[in-house]
Amino acid sequence: MLRVLLLAAALADARSAHGADASEGADGDRVVWGLDAAERPWSAWVAAAPGGARLVAVRPGIVVPARGALWRWQTVEMPAPARLSCERDGAMNGHGTGVAVRASLQRLGAGSRAGRQIVVLPPFAAARQTAEYAHHVELEGSVGSLLFVTDQAYDYTCGVHGGVGFGFRVWDAERADSIDLAAAISSAERASLLQQARESLAADPDLGSGPDVLPAANDVHASRLAPVYEPDGRLRLAHWFWMDTCYACGDGEWSSYTRSARVVGDELPPSVRGRAATLEGLGGLALPGEIHGVSAVGSRLRATFEALARE
Repeated sequence: MLRVLLLAAALADARSAHGADASEGADGDRVVWGLDAAERPWSAWVAAAPGGARLVAVRPGIVVPARGALWRWQTVEMPAPARLSCERDGAMNGHGTGVAVRASLQRLGAGSRAGRQIVVLPPFAAARQTAEYAHHVELEGSVGSLLFVTDQAYDYTCGVHGGVGFGFRVWDAERADSIDLAAAISSAERASLLQQARESLAADPDLGSGPDVLPAANDVHASRLAPVYEPDGRLRLAHWFWMDTCYACGDGEWSSYTRSARVVGDELPPSVRGRAATLEGLGGLALPGEIHGVSAVGSRLRATFEALARE
């Protein structure tokens, strides 16, 4: 009997750590988040209702369910010493304080085990090699417990001007680790997206090549992706591609020396499709703004969310 109880407990712990989003939301409730007109994040609890959906509560900030709990997305700016000295405009510049950001998920709710998932560490080492440094992290969107995260860093390391560079990751909050989602996209879809990106870059008037001169396939690279929640209820994935260009031609979408194209695809990798919650009924709700993330969630967490909304 003791062995049976221990096995049951182990299975329960495993489900809590790696449970599928769909099983958590079998009763039809959803947590939705987005940005309002002033770019402020909000989260809402939406309950299943006869003939559609019902808005239960709204709170500031971004909340996602994972591992049997609710998690709040947090970014914290931290001082990042910039150690490099440069002569600029006739004066020495450097040894200042830059800014680096730590991005994390904080577990919420009374009685919850304390927990934090560190999604992006502050890049202190990179800051030390610069005279000026500014780091920013943005959660672009989410599908269930999959978070699409971009971080951007500006640095000045002497010379005529500084520059920006980007990083991207898909964070799986169920596993508390990043995953390679791009590798799960089929070769046919990748080829179609690449061709569309080449055509878009060729038609870009700031590149000057003209629509009849496509950039070589080897010169165009995939960079990041994010979910797109269409008004008609479809979930799609946006893909960004970049190619090298001059500083004056760069658009700052991936770095100071690149130009980017955005292409929206129709294929959803299995890990995205398996965690996608239904969008049915959301269009008729008075949500505070555009949707960036939807997650299925068990109704047992509703009281926790409502308590947070009253804070």
